[in-house]
Parts: sequence; structure tokens; C-alpha cells
Amino acid sequence: MEIRQNTPTDWYVEWDAQYGKPKTSVKIERTTIKGHTRYLYLAQKLSGFKTQKVHYHGKTQYRVALFNPQKAYAVQFNLDGDAEGLKPNAYGVLVFGGQAVYTSYNLK
Repeated sequence: MEIRQNTPTDWYVEWDAQYGKPKTSVKIERTTIKGHTRYLYLAQKLSGFKTQKVHYHGKTQYRVALFNPQKAYAVQFNLDGDAEGLKPNAYGVLVFGGQAVYTSYNLK
């Protein structure tokens, strides 16, 4: 797993894969799912996020939670004042390691 910083450009936000280096990265050793929460087990602590120590030995010492509250939002952008041809952009909100993050859905 790689954690990257978002780069705002114009009216949308995307991560900069060409120039940006990951802030941190760890290997996911195991995953469990309980309801809307996925628990990712790691061998080392993930800096910048709330991780819980669950074991003292082995490859699954730390755990970080990824919670999906099943909420989506739609936003329409009207940059040039023309209402014709407007496409909505949809975003889903997730909680990863105690921090709210979003993922964009491509609507065609």
C-alpha cells in the first residue's frame, strides 16, 4: 500500500503519479472483513494513520481499519456557464485509519 499526497489542479483533485513519491508505504499481510469495515494487518506501523498494535511477533503486528459508511455524493461543475453537457461527478467517502478520505467514481 502506498500513501500519496493529493495535488489539486484546476477544478478537480488527483494524485500526481508522474512526479509525486509516496509519503509512506507498507505491505498488507492479511485482510479481514467485518460488516462495512476492512481490517488490514501490517508488519510495521503506518505513519500518519491510527494503527492498533494487535500482536508482538510475526507479520501481523499492526492493524488499520478501512470503514465504508456507504455514502456517496454527486457534484456538478459548471466552469464556463454553459449548462448543456454537464456531467455529474460522484464521490464516495471512506474512513481510513481515523481520517476521512474519498474516492471518485467515473460516471459515463
